[in-house]
Amino acid sequence: MKVCMLFQSDFPPEVRLGRTAKALLRAGHEVWVVCDNRKGRPHQESYGQIRIRRIRNIAPGAGGIGQLVRLPIFWNPVWVAQFVPLVLAEGFDVFHAINLTMAPLALAMGRLLRIPVVYDMYENYPEALRSWKLKGTFNRVFRNARGADLLDRVCVRAADYLLVVTEEAEERLRELGVQHERVAVIHNTPDLEAMGQHPVAQEIVGKYKNDYVILYTGWLSPERGLETAIEAMPLIRQRVPNARLVIAGGGPSEEDVRRFVHFRGATDYVEVTGWLDHRLFPSYITAAQVCIVPHPADPSINTTSPNKLFEYMALGKPVVVSDARPLARVVRAHQCGKVFTSHDPHSFAAAVLRLRGQERAAGANGRKAVIETYNWSVSSQRLLAAYEELERLAKRASRDSRATP
Repeated sequence: MKVCMLFQSDFPPEVRLGRTAKALLRAGHEVWVVCDNRKGRPHQESYGQIRIRRIRNIAPGAGGIGQLVRLPIFWNPVWVAQFVPLVLAEGFDVFHAINLTMAPLALAMGRLLRIPVVYDMYENYPEALRSWKLKGTFNRVFRNARGADLLDRVCVRAADYLLVVTEEAEERLRELGVQHERVAVIHNTPDLEAMGQHPVAQEIVGKYKNDYVILYTGWLSPERGLETAIEAMPLIRQRVPNARLVIAGGGPSEEDVRRFVHFRGATDYVEVTGWLDHRLFPSYITAAQVCIVPHPADPSINTTSPNKLFEYMALGKPVVVSDARPLARVVRAHQCGKVFTSHDPHSFAAAVLRLRGQERAAGANGRKAVIETYNWSVSSQRLLAAYEELERLAKRASRDSRATP
């Protein structure tokens, strides 16, 4: 099938999208990605065998007008004006909409042209909007969580197939009345073969050879719960004097995190690296004794799971996670770390200290779980099974339309 994936951000490097596209290519599908162009890259190019079409900014550098391309798609005339002619010219067989920002346009075109639609829910978007605590008139109008709730309910009923990242997200869809047969759980799992291609940077490992490293990797934003980990460090250092919290990543909250570290007087034992190439994360993980996912439990994180959890486990590291439902379920089921109470520095410190002496066993349990279950080889088979079902639906719809007088 000729697949059109819609993504309202830049691509590459979005990891899950890339893995999904490559799995579909290996199964014989043709894959196009239509995405934003916030970095001024070519309007058309190929990324391996993936064909990319980027939406042109109608007024680069022109302030508010130039930002129209970034509006959620259900408010976005720039996307509509460029997407519709492409669809009519190319004759796609399926639309694969990533997140709620893309689903309405895909569904509208799908119904118009009788093309099936996959709604790929990386997150519970309405609840994510609430957790981001966005401010200002623009966000109240264009990123309104209540409006997104209503729209999401329409889209989950209208889509032909839904992909989610956790069993808890599947449970939420069942509560909304979605039939089990229309949903597939595609975990946010690592590609073990690709991970093995990134050599460990010994200079990074050597830098921390005298530290007990507690590591966070990835995006820095308000809902990541890093303040809890930072506040817990003095408690941990009472028992582990060489404990060091390394926050390896960047994002919109980077300066806020740095200020909080300074405010807490923790600059000697809390390090914020700033943005890093994702290919360096395995080196930092190798250097760590414990890895953390401190995202506090809320309706958003309770239905999703970040890539980092399974990346840590894949490299044999014990994990300390919040009591968010998907995180706690995995860690408890596989005995690969400890769970702490969200927003509670004392609980976080106690979880880290309870791991002392158990790091190797917990890490081995986590790696075993990834090798057997939580890896992209397993996840991609579920994805391809969903597409096989879509292909059967499309053929049946084609036969029915030809049979209609």
